[in-house]
Amino acid sequence: MVSSSVEQTLSLDLVFSGNGFVRLFKSTNSTFLLFPMLDVFGAGTINNPTGSGYLFDKAGNSISSVTSFGGSATTDPGGEAFRLALGGFFPLLADETGRPAEDVSFPLDIYGAHLDIHHAEWFGLQRDWWRTGLVSERLTALA
Repeated sequence: MVSSSVEQTLSLDLVFSGNGFVRLFKSTNSTFLLFPMLDVFGAGTINNPTGSGYLFDKAGNSISSVTSFGGSATTDPGGEAFRLALGGFFPLLADETGRPAEDVSFPLDIYGAHLDIHHAEWFGLQRDWWRTGLVSERLTALA
């Protein structure tokens, strides 16, 4: 188990395997959400991680999106598996008010997401295995 009272950052680049991507069309609902989740086994608590992130295109260029972080997880003292939300991406919204973005070029192809997650207690969890998932798609984590 690694533990620290100093804030630490976990940086992840999440990409679809096999050069896969998500294509959004003009008819896609503006509240479309990409929501990376991390399946973790451990013992401990994570309270409201914060961070930043962005979606990216095939060339690795940032795609403008509204990003949302938050949530908590507490496990059984003996350890258990749980799913931790890493952050949500709303690529078709202009701002946090929910106003649709007007400057999106369609089709919009999303090849992955970059996340920098900050939390003092992040590494207080005993990590036996990590697996990432994006909605129902499996991702490869490059860190």
